[in-house]
Amino acid sequence: RCDWDEFQDWATFVSDPRNSPEEVEKISGVPAAAIRGAARLYATGGNGAVYYGLGVTEHSQGSTTVMAIANLAMATGNL
Repeated sequence: RCDWDEFQDWATFVSDPRNSPEEVEKISGVPAAAIRGAARLYATGGNGAVYYGLGVTEHSQGSTTVMAIANLAMATGNL
């Protein structure tokens, strides 16, 4: 279920500087430019799909990751 208040909460979360590509780079070692490039490719590349398996779902943060993947698909129109 998605309503306006929940969308606003999500928009606030993703726009928080602590969640910027630069901060993710510090944690992951993946350059911020590469993160932005991958995001742009996924968002503008036409129809997209996400496939994941047990490695994602059985991880300690699996549920959160699955929700993030679903949010990415919805935010980019890849439904």
